[in-house]
Amino acid sequence: MTKQAIMSAAIAAAVSSALLAGHAVLADTPTTAPTTNPSTQPSTGPATNPTTEPAAAEQRPLAEVMADLQITSTELGDVIGGPERVFDADARKADAEQVLPLARKMKALMIEALGFPMVAGQVDPSQMDALLLLYGDEAVRADLDATAAGDGEEALAAKTTIIEVDYLKSEDEAARLAAIDSLNAVAAENTDSEKVVITYAGLMSLPMTGDAEFARLGEGAQVLEGELAERLKDEMAMIRQARAAESETEVDNAGEAPATQPAAE
Repeated sequence: MTKQAIMSAAIAAAVSSALLAGHAVLADTPTTAPTTNPSTQPSTGPATNPTTEPAAAEQRPLAEVMADLQITSTELGDVIGGPERVFDADARKADAEQVLPLARKMKALMIEALGFPMVAGQVDPSQMDALLLLYGDEAVRADLDATAAGDGEEALAAKTTIIEVDYLKSEDEAARLAAIDSLNAVAAENTDSEKVVITYAGLMSLPMTGDAEFARLGEGAQVLEGELAERLKDEMAMIRQARAAESETEVDNAGEAPATQPAAE
């Protein structure tokens, strides 16, 4: 599967994409917007009187926006530290006061960057929603709930984000299975969605996904269609075989009699 498919939206937002989005855009995007020669450009309308027309907000140079995005991304990465802190409820609670302002700032910068045509399609501010939700932003939860109640791609993205974060925040197997059941219901109604496929791929790769969760994910993924879905199913089959072989090895090792020590004379 592709690198994108291996990581779910939530994980990407919480651990990877949320921290690297600025760097990725910086690597692929020119830092200066194309200039035009006013003497050769056709007039788009009658001249306005600067003393009577309200001044439009001046757009910052793209290089300045990208620099702020990179700085904020680095600061956010320093606070989060690594996946082990993201997956730890106590660590998230301790870090939330620092993470949330930086995540909100980063989302605002990503929205600002979208004002430049060459950035369109390379930055998705909504990928920050999972991180904000994971660290307890109730306003984002309300927005996602409202969006999820609708139809279309935005509603589907909101549903999968909520499911992913609920799974990440779950404290026991029952809660994780409930999140998977919600995903399976979404999959049944969106069998050809790559977004749903990516969500399955992300959840199955998480460290808290045990045999019960993996089996439930496998059951739900069977309805998915398309090339990416077939690759997911193949990967699941390989993981299933590896887990079975590992279980057999553990059983064999447990059944071996411990070596006896020679009797002391």
